[in-house]
Amino acid sequence: MITSISRKHARQIVETIRDVCGYDINFINTKGQIFASSNPERVGAYHEIGYRAARSGETIEVASDEAFAGTQKGINIPILHHRNVIAVVGISGEPDEVRRYARLAERIARLLLHEQELSEKARTDEEKRFYILQTMISGEFDNYGYYLECLREYGFGAEDEIRMICIEMPDLQGGGSPGLYEKRIHDLFSSFEGAVYAFFYPNRYAGAVRSGAFSKKGYLLEKFDAEFASGPAEYEPDARRGEGREKPFPSRAQGARTAVGASVPQSRAARSWESACTAMDVLKMSGGSYMLFDDLTIEILLSGIPGAKRAAFSEKMLRALKEEERAFLRAYYEEDMSLAGTAGRLFLHKNTVQQRLNRIHVKTGYDPRVFRDAVLLYLALMCPGT
Repeated sequence: MITSISRKHARQIVETIRDVCGYDINFINTKGQIFASSNPERVGAYHEIGYRAARSGETIEVASDEAFAGTQKGINIPILHHRNVIAVVGISGEPDEVRRYARLAERIARLLLHEQELSEKARTDEEKRFYILQTMISGEFDNYGYYLECLREYGFGAEDEIRMICIEMPDLQGGGSPGLYEKRIHDLFSSFEGAVYAFFYPNRYAGAVRSGAFSKKGYLLEKFDAEFASGPAEYEPDARRGEGREKPFPSRAQGARTAVGASVPQSRAARSWESACTAMDVLKMSGGSYMLFDDLTIEILLSGIPGAKRAAFSEKMLRALKEEERAFLRAYYEEDMSLAGTAGRLFLHKNTVQQRLNRIHVKTGYDPRVFRDAVLLYLALMCPGT
C-alpha cells in the first residue's frame, strides 16, 4: 500500500498549481518538513502548521504571517489515502483566495495516488523485477514502502546486505536464441535464496542477490560463465542423415561477461551496482569473463583511464618487446619476481631467466628487477590496447 506521495509527483503538482494561480505552494511530509515547494529556498524547512495538520488530520487556516514557526498565512490541507495522512499541501495567501487552489492540489494528489496504486497492482512479474532493479540502480526511492513490499515478494528483507550483478551478453540482437539466454539466467538466479534479475536493453542483465546467499553459492556465477563459454546447444536439421542434431551457438554469440559488485545494505544498492560496472570495465580491459569487485586493486584505477591512453602507455613501455618476451615478463611478475619460481614455471635455467631479464632491460631501458621500473612494466602489461 502507498504510504507517501513521491517527490516527483509533488513537484509536478506544485508546478501545475503555481502556473494556474500564481501563489506559492508547499508539500509537507508527516514530520513537518517541506519536501517540494514553488519556492526552492523553503525545501527542507520546518513547517509547524503543516506538522499540526498532519497530526490532527484536519485542515488548518492561518490568518497572519509568522504566527507559527516557518509558516505564512494561508491554508494547509492534509492528503489522506486509505484514511491515513501521507502529506499536507499548503498554499500561501489570503485563505479565502487560495482555498480553492489548495483543494485542487489535494484532489490532484489523491487522483495521482489512486492511479499509481492501480498501476502497481497491475504490474506483471517482469515489470516488478525491472522496477526493483531500476530503483536499486538509480538509488531513487519514490515510494519506499512499495519498493520494500516488492522486495519481500522476492525474498529480501529491509535490512539485508546485497550484491549487485551485471551480466553482459555479446550480441543478443545478432546471434543465438534470447529465449535460451533468458532461461539460463532465470535458472541461475533461481538457485539463490533471495535474488531478482531484469533485462536492460540492449545486452545487459542486472541482478541482485543477498550477500549471505552469494557466500554460499557464488561459485554458480563462475560455473555459469564457464558453461556459457561453450555455448548452449541449438537443434538444427542434418540434411545428410535426414535427422536433427545439436550444435553449439556460433562464436559471435559467445563471450558473456559476469561482474559482481561489493556487498552493501540494500538501501545503498546503487553503490554496489557502480562497483559491478567497474568490475565489468576491468573485464573488458583484460579480456576476462568473470570478476568479483572484492578481488580488484590497481585495476579499479586503471579502468577509469580511457582505453586510448592505456594503449599509448603500454605501447610506449613495451614496443621494443616481442610477444614471447611480454609473456615471459608476465610469468616473472606472477611468480612475484622469483628467479627460481619463474625458472620452474617456464622450464628454464635460472641463468636463462637472468639473461632474458637483462635483454628486456636493454631493449626497454627499464630493469624488471628494480622496484620502480618493475611497477611501470607491470602496469604496462595490465594496460592492453583499446
